[in-house]
Amino acid sequence: MRSGSVARGGLRFGGRVPAALTVGLLVTATVSVGCARVSSEVSFPSARAGAGEPAGRTGSRELAGADAVLVLSGEDGSSRGGADAASRPAEPLSVTFLPVPGSVGVPLDAPVAVQVRGGEVVALAVSTPQGPVTGSLDAVTGVFTAEGGLRFDTEYTLAATVRAAGGAESVQRAAFATMAEAPQAEAFVYPNEGDVVGVGMPVIVSFSDDIAVEERRAVTSRLSVHSQPAVNGAWRWVSDSEVHWRPLEYWPARTEVWVAAQLGGTRAGDKWFTQSTLQHFSIGEHHRFTVDAATHQMVAYFSGAPVRQMPVSLGKEAYPTASGTNLIMEKHDVFEMDSSSVGIYGAEAYNVVVDDAIRLTNSGTFIHAAPWNGSLGEANLSHGCVNASNDDAQWMMDHAYIGDPVEISNTPERIAPGNGWGDWNLTATEWMAEATI
Repeated sequence: MRSGSVARGGLRFGGRVPAALTVGLLVTATVSVGCARVSSEVSFPSARAGAGEPAGRTGSRELAGADAVLVLSGEDGSSRGGADAASRPAEPLSVTFLPVPGSVGVPLDAPVAVQVRGGEVVALAVSTPQGPVTGSLDAVTGVFTAEGGLRFDTEYTLAATVRAAGGAESVQRAAFATMAEAPQAEAFVYPNEGDVVGVGMPVIVSFSDDIAVEERRAVTSRLSVHSQPAVNGAWRWVSDSEVHWRPLEYWPARTEVWVAAQLGGTRAGDKWFTQSTLQHFSIGEHHRFTVDAATHQMVAYFSGAPVRQMPVSLGKEAYPTASGTNLIMEKHDVFEMDSSSVGIYGAEAYNVVVDDAIRLTNSGTFIHAAPWNGSLGEANLSHGCVNASNDDAQWMMDHAYIGDPVEISNTPERIAPGNGWGDWNLTATEWMAEATI
């Protein structure tokens, strides 16, 4: 099959989701541990002030971050703290909402929570004038996370059903309004929904704007990769506006991968992300290609076995092909190659349209058909590309995946990790050394 240039997009996933991504998708929750019910006492950090009034005060009490204190009660309602604890009177019911009820101009990253003392949250319903808000409620901390994040200039109403220690239930209500619309940032996840890619393919999230160093950990904390089977890997920023997740070893063949970019409500400088994305892609058969400049041969290995040997011609002495591990980035039926785009002028200049062009680097290294090159398998005469016969270039187009590794050896130069998807030019140790987990 053939495809044109890679197009990055942010499609919503509509297929089967692994259990790791479905935990906590109900808006209402009752929590129990074995036969014991869990209640909690949690303090939350105050929200950062946005436009309008502050969102983090409750009367004169300032809420500060603290660890959750869990109290487990048996089915008969007795405390597990001993006879003295059982004889103490029940603590009066106290319900606190975040943001402070009536707050306006609430930032999109402010925590939305219900804190209960002397009882427990049975259910929490969140709505706007447009209808119910889907999200998840952390039954331990009481924090509600809206699917896709909070929206600009929107009034939110919270209705918490709480149960006092004595068993009586009541509904407590609060409302707040978010900040006015502000400039927005976008994120683009690749591979696209439904793609089948090679075993070397990283997960790529690119951004419409540069992400400041001090904000990168917060951004990557909203990104996650889940797979079946499970695979270890890590995020690493490859530029100011792009982060990659790379497994520590090549993906196992036929792995199913889900990528969640839960960025809605996250800051990016003076801008905000307002969209969240969940995408699914698959890893195909295990492909690996080796290209040896000394023997002038390219060999295709499928599932570890050699399946095709192809004579090639690499870059000549003045324009050597760089050694290292490249990934197939794009596949083109036809492609115009202009030497001025890579700084080649004068007697060596060229402008040609080639068939079956497979991009390996940003700087312009391709595998492509070169019927004019009479030295395939014998000498390196190209301007840096991997020249192949018409039949072999066509075969590569038909069988190779985007993300297949192409390992080039025996040339005087090394490929830079940032030239294309050069992630595999770093060892796992080197990758992890600057990874953002």
